[in-house]
Amino acid sequence: MSVTFQQGSALRSGRGLGLAEALVAITILALAGTVALVLYNSARKSFKVGDNLTEQQQVVRIAFDEISRELRQAGLNTNPDDHELRPDEQIELAAATAIVFRADFDAGDPTLSVEPEEDLAKPAVGANFATVSTGNDEIVAYVLGNANSSETLSFEADVLPPVRDGVVDAVDLANLALTQDDPPYTLYRISLDENGAGVRTPVIDNVRFLRFTYYDSSGNVLAPPGGMDDSDGLGRNARAAIRRIGIEIEGLTRDPQMDWEDPEDPVPGPGGRGQYRKFKLAGDVTPRNLGMVGLKDLDASFAPPSTPPPPSLYPGHCEALWIEWAPNPAQDEVVRYELRYGTDPGDLGGPVYSLDHDLYLDGLADAATYYVTVQAVDDSGNISNPSPASAATIDDINVPKQPTDLTATSGADALEGEVQLNWTGVTENSEDPADARPVEDPLWPEMRDFGAYEIFRHESPGIALIFANLIATRTPVVYHDREVVTCRTYHYTIRAQDVCRDQESPASIEASGSSKYSIRPATPINVRADWTGVPWGSRIEVKWDRVVHDVNGAENYIENYKVQKAVEPPPLNFATVGFAVEGATSWVDPTGYFGSGNVAHFRVVAHDDCVNESDPSDPVSATCNFDGNVTITEPSDYYSIDDDDQWLSIGVDVVGGSATYDGLQLAVVDSSDGSTVLTQTWSTMPPWLYEW
Repeated sequence: MSVTFQQGSALRSGRGLGLAEALVAITILALAGTVALVLYNSARKSFKVGDNLTEQQQVVRIAFDEISRELRQAGLNTNPDDHELRPDEQIELAAATAIVFRADFDAGDPTLSVEPEEDLAKPAVGANFATVSTGNDEIVAYVLGNANSSETLSFEADVLPPVRDGVVDAVDLANLALTQDDPPYTLYRISLDENGAGVRTPVIDNVRFLRFTYYDSSGNVLAPPGGMDDSDGLGRNARAAIRRIGIEIEGLTRDPQMDWEDPEDPVPGPGGRGQYRKFKLAGDVTPRNLGMVGLKDLDASFAPPSTPPPPSLYPGHCEALWIEWAPNPAQDEVVRYELRYGTDPGDLGGPVYSLDHDLYLDGLADAATYYVTVQAVDDSGNISNPSPASAATIDDINVPKQPTDLTATSGADALEGEVQLNWTGVTENSEDPADARPVEDPLWPEMRDFGAYEIFRHESPGIALIFANLIATRTPVVYHDREVVTCRTYHYTIRAQDVCRDQESPASIEASGSSKYSIRPATPINVRADWTGVPWGSRIEVKWDRVVHDVNGAENYIENYKVQKAVEPPPLNFATVGFAVEGATSWVDPTGYFGSGNVAHFRVVAHDDCVNESDPSDPVSATCNFDGNVTITEPSDYYSIDDDDQWLSIGVDVVGGSATYDGLQLAVVDSSDGSTVLTQTWSTMPPWLYEW
């Protein structure tokens, strides 16, 4: 079988793809690629917009939920015992763009609920409340801010000192945005530290605005009352009336959408973000604890108490006033009084509080005239109108009484290394001088402005009350004087002074005391011996550091020292050659020259006024560099003087040596008893002659 193959004409021609076909194919591919890129870019942009919107909505919801959650607890357990004097508010500040509130957020935690709350309450010194349930960290603010924010959020709360003392303090949170005209902002949750300073925690970024609306129990909108306590109490009453809070927050996307413009916010300048997508949430929160205290409010009244009469002011104390006023009638059910005061009757500060109808107001300026008003507060929190103002000028005239019964330990009662003083405290003012008594003060002579006791000490009786003899200023009626030389008798007096230290009592009757000690002083250290210039020529001066401890390291002040000396050649036999002046830490050797080239050794022993001596210090040495020969030119050496001698010439000269000699001390010694019968000093060049 045979098969025959025949080629077609196209194959026979050998012709490929033409230029026209290639151009058509490339165009089709380019169009397809462009369409694909456009579709991809559109999908990418849609994804980015969707991602931005999703992120924006998520963070705004987080912030809204966080604010709502904490606001629902506002006022929880803020006044657990319904204490009348407690100034804590459930809403501390209510502004259009910020809020500050308090709540017992950690009530369910057995540890955090008492730390630091137990330290803020009694028995802490200065505290006024047996129960405190909200610490500074449970005073919370929500407010916006950014790097350009410069506004300050101010309110008043009892945050200083660390204990709750019932006195409100100004709190300023700086660098925040209250006007909100320069977004985007960061939403901050701010609490307070133990010193009342703000502690910021960022919640979310890219916030356009935050707004609050306040409603009373009837649903009426309240004007934001702020956070300051004005003199008529209207601001605090308005905050206490809040029962529902509206929250509105709007966030911006993290990135702009360049091909879109918000028709309601077209300008991308301050306050406008036209190319940023926005998401707003709004809602109301009704905190169930607002208006509630530890004891349930029943039959609450909305009528304020009657206005108190003007108070009576009694000056005479150090920078202070004693204030009294007539109480309100019983039907007013007043639980506390609020006083405002200042030097400008049109701008009074405060308030300060009193559970009774009197108050000691201190911390005022001397010689200034103060104006004081009183307001009454009932058990529903209603506050009366201010009383007419009373005025008085601060005048410190009360003089403390003389301290009595001063005793100082000594003898059989002496203590180791100290003298203990005790006396009876001063609680009243003196009647002498008579013009120091403010006769109109109904509680005189009670002393309200006590400051401290000044303690004076001297080693001789009859102490002068001068600064040099003042050893301490203390408030307790006991003092331990440890900077004493043991076994030495000291004399003491004390006097009382007021807070200003302008008025001081007469001095107490003097008391004498001493300490005992049974432990040796520590060994003197840093002993050194150097040649020094003195008025009668060159001498060796021995110095050392003061001993302030015993051998066991306990405090023990030593003021007495003796110096021992030995001259070579060995063996060295140390002997006491002198005693330092009491309290001094140096001694000059009066013997001076002891032979050319010879070496003298010195050591120091410390001793107290008892029988305790330290070990001798390590010896230090000094070498005599005098290299001449001293000669007695007349009479001869060892010349003996008897009763027949009427006149004697004594001549001295120096032979040889390299030094320049400009002085001499001549001593004549009685050989029978070793006493010095003559000492003569020259300050001239040799030779020297003395006619005796």
